[in-house]
Amino acid sequence: MFSPSLPISFVTGDIEMADDTARAVGAGGTTYTIAGKECQIYPLTIRELMEIERECLKRYKRMYLQTFVDNLDLIPPEQREKIILIQTTDVAKWDIDDLPKKFSYDIRRIILSDQLREWVKSQLQIESDDDVYLKRIVVSALNQHELTEDTYEKLTGSRPARYEVGYVNWWITSDHEGLLVFAWTAMKKNEITQEEFMVYIAENPQQLVSITREIELLSSPQLGN
Repeated sequence: MFSPSLPISFVTGDIEMADDTARAVGAGGTTYTIAGKECQIYPLTIRELMEIERECLKRYKRMYLQTFVDNLDLIPPEQREKIILIQTTDVAKWDIDDLPKKFSYDIRRIILSDQLREWVKSQLQIESDDDVYLKRIVVSALNQHELTEDTYEKLTGSRPARYEVGYVNWWITSDHEGLLVFAWTAMKKNEITQEEFMVYIAENPQQLVSITREIELLSSPQLGN
């Protein structure tokens, strides 16, 4: 049975998730024009978080099994069918707790030196001067290996701090596929299609960081509720 692992916190910041009552607020934040429609971000509900977890689990299972299919030539022909059957049966029993741990980088300990700022703006074509946004871009670049730890150290004088997180938390903050699922879940109430949203992100890739940041802020506990 599913019990949301996401409500603990997001890796990209120290933001706690709220319960359904705290999430009972309307859309807010920046307006995005997607497929000619003015779209806003909606806070995520516990049910939606559980949907994201299930989607993450489903995709991980498929990816895991695909590694065996891709390497069948390494297995003796008479054993192939048996091994695939065993692995499929085993994977069918997996739940969120069975997913591996991953490492992510701590946004609170990112050092924005002048050299790192210049690297982000020149290499990633970022024009913003907002520190929080730039730190998120740095974390994203580190997680997706666009920025190496060695380059970060050269630009800042220290190694980036990282820590172990749950797979789902890592998936929605560090993996491009997970980021898209996370963002789409909060945007689909705007009556746009998933294809329209994907086209928008493909044409405006840096908006994905802005959108996921706003999702976190809108989905966090509302003070006074």
